[in-house]
Amino acid sequence: MDKKRLVIIFLFFFFMSYAQNEFITLWKPNINGTIDNTISFGGTGTSYIIQWEEVGYPQHHGVLTSVTSNSSNPTIISFGSSLNTNPIQATYKVKASNGSGLFYGFKANTSNLNINQKLVEISQWGDITWLQQFDRGFANCPNLNVTATDTPNLTQISNVSQMFLNCSSLIGNNSFSNWNTSTVSNMSGMFNGASLFNQNIGGWNTTNVTDFSNMFAYASAFNQNIGAWNTASATTFFGMFRSASAFNQPLNSWNTENVTNFRYVFMDATSFNQPLHHWQTGKGTDFQHMFENATSFNQPIGNWDVSMVNYFAGFNMFNGATNFDQDISAWNMQFQYFFWNSVTFGFKNAGLSCTNYNKFLIALNNNPTLAGSTITSGTIDATGLYYSTPQAILARAQLMNKGFNIIGDTYNASCSTNLSTAETPAKLKIPAYPNPTTGVITIELSVNENVYLYDITGKIIKNMTLNKGKNSIDLSEYPSGNYLLKGNTTFSKIIKK
Repeated sequence: MDKKRLVIIFLFFFFMSYAQNEFITLWKPNINGTIDNTISFGGTGTSYIIQWEEVGYPQHHGVLTSVTSNSSNPTIISFGSSLNTNPIQATYKVKASNGSGLFYGFKANTSNLNINQKLVEISQWGDITWLQQFDRGFANCPNLNVTATDTPNLTQISNVSQMFLNCSSLIGNNSFSNWNTSTVSNMSGMFNGASLFNQNIGGWNTTNVTDFSNMFAYASAFNQNIGAWNTASATTFFGMFRSASAFNQPLNSWNTENVTNFRYVFMDATSFNQPLHHWQTGKGTDFQHMFENATSFNQPIGNWDVSMVNYFAGFNMFNGATNFDQDISAWNMQFQYFFWNSVTFGFKNAGLSCTNYNKFLIALNNNPTLAGSTITSGTIDATGLYYSTPQAILARAQLMNKGFNIIGDTYNASCSTNLSTAETPAKLKIPAYPNPTTGVITIELSVNENVYLYDITGKIIKNMTLNKGKNSIDLSEYPSGNYLLKGNTTFSKIIKK
């Protein structure tokens, strides 16, 4: 082989190697409609090289050598006058590489978001060993897409939080499935607002990730199977799928034993309806708004361990969950752990049947930790729900007497169903007659007793001391409706005509 051919081969491999080292991006400096032909390149490094050329006009190019910059002090690149006959559409390829120094990071502009609109494409990650964390790396770049077929070297990266925040043009390609994320611990907000992103990332190594908060929030197209992710290290799922309106993939095999924060996880995730009964929730302290407006969700979660919830709105979970109709009366709520003197439950316009709402009221009222807690008040927003049984009426009344404000529910005897033995109070049911009545009722007791008369809202309207034997009670002054007479041995539902 002659010397000339050896030189050609050497140069070929040299330039191939050099090219692969470059981080290549495309920019449209005039995309905002104003001709300024400059960009702010947020690279981080010392004595590195930036090469640029106008796409379609390779004769229009330039080189910046010995560049030292960082995200706080970015490099301003002036391209001069475009050769494109329509300069608004002028596009420039920008290549960054080590040169004689080191190029190792990139951050989008955080002070002037209009600048970020000019970045339209990552076409090659190159062989850059990224040393600067990628938190907010390309945040608020609304025109950015990633077409690179190679993958970034993330072996030194632990933080990719908000990496593509509000990248509403990000579609990506199959290369995303090959990303090595084994060292990453923070993925919070990574695709938050990336409304077109829907690539297969189910094979990502998430073993070390502790923070998944808002990862797919408002990623309205995302619907990939990520059920095989290792989530054993996760401590927060805060807002992970909030407004991810297309997402409906199995997650029941996830290890959630270390997660403490479940707030907003499926809020406005209108398609999600997958089993979650295997989730370990024993360390969860906050479930606020978890299923709010999750209009498809209706899965059994009555076995969840909620014993560590200690936030006053931690159970404000189901407002707007219009299909949710599950029995949660077995939840082991431990109110002695609350740091607050109030607790809130949210069922506004939820799909809870009167059967399951009855069970909830009875279970909450009978919760043994409520009396020993610091809670002196509470709110149950039950707008649109119905209760139906004497036991539920009594429980509701007693909760109100304990300081609970119960909003929006309605008594409806027609939806009454048989309660289980556990839901029937251990009170002697003594009939009152005539029942229904137009005025006076008679009740016969075996002992002297103090009794209360409740109206349908749970309000005590009369307190009476009744004697052993027959007693007459005049209800003529009260409007027609349903009433409950309750004492230590007395439990009677009365209908006033």
